[in-house]
Amino acid sequence: MIHKAYRELICGALYFACRSCEYTKTRGSRKTKLLTLRDIRFYYKNKELKKIGKQRHLILHATAVTITFVRTKTNEKEVPITQHRSGTDICPVLAWGSLVYRITSYKNSHLDLPVNTFKPSKNAPLYFITQKEILQHIQSTVSSIGKDKLGFTADEVGTHSIRSSFAMQLYLQNESVYTIMLQGRWKSDSFLLYIRKQVLEFGKNLSHKIAHAKEEFYTVPK
Repeated sequence: MIHKAYRELICGALYFACRSCEYTKTRGSRKTKLLTLRDIRFYYKNKELKKIGKQRHLILHATAVTITFVRTKTNEKEVPITQHRSGTDICPVLAWGSLVYRITSYKNSHLDLPVNTFKPSKNAPLYFITQKEILQHIQSTVSSIGKDKLGFTADEVGTHSIRSSFAMQLYLQNESVYTIMLQGRWKSDSFLLYIRKQVLEFGKNLSHKIAHAKEEFYTVPK
């Protein structure tokens, strides 16, 4: 069950470009506030769904999820970000819906519980998933897939890889820099520092465009 909780956190964090301190227990003090169940809202079309009570199972059928980041690293407050169903198993609505449904099923649960809450067994005390655990899970997954397929090894990734993967995936899909900044809560285009220039996909169609360039260009003399 703990690995399912890891997957929920990682998938949910990916779609919202979360920093590790926003979804796990980390060391030291941070400006950023750890997300709680209260910060997550689910919608079916335009109707908000209840996270507690007899109808809470409906969140698993939501069409969108909104997370309000109460306090961010850049000192912004009450920043709502929305993601819709992806249409695949790797889905922000399904990940956060499953996570919230699981935590609200614990005895005496409440909306102020953090999103990294886990209960190992019925009679066990609540446990809070750490950044170190998520790191180990990511590195273990990378090792199992292998360098031949990924092009990098486990020691080259960390929890911040989730945030950089968000930027990379959208950039490869030709999403606008402005959209990436808004959704990832970047105040500038600094996320471009995460873009791995050696990714093969960046070269797609470039040779074709260069070879078939039709317009002549004139260089202004010095």
